[in-house]
Amino acid sequence: MYLELYQKETEKLAERNGKLLKELRNKLMQNSDLSLIEEQAMFHALQIIIENAIGKTRHLLKTKNEKVRACAIHAISGLNIPFTKFFLR
Repeated sequence: MYLELYQKETEKLAERNGKLLKELRNKLMQNSDLSLIEEQAMFHALQIIIENAIGKTRHLLKTKNEKVRACAIHAISGLNIPFTKFFLR
């Protein structure tokens, strides 16, 4: 139950922040500059998405009873999933 709730909430966060990043990307593609608030929103959205991925990685490793590493890149590599799968969605 806890894992299902965690999954739903992290999906909401990723979707919301992904939409924000797409909106800002579209603005940049039109050769428009971002305001200071938009720039900060972009950095915050990226931080949330990255931390979300790291947190999910650690939860997945725990459910597999595998060692959870402190370093994010080592934790993600512990899943044995090619990095391209994270970026080619």
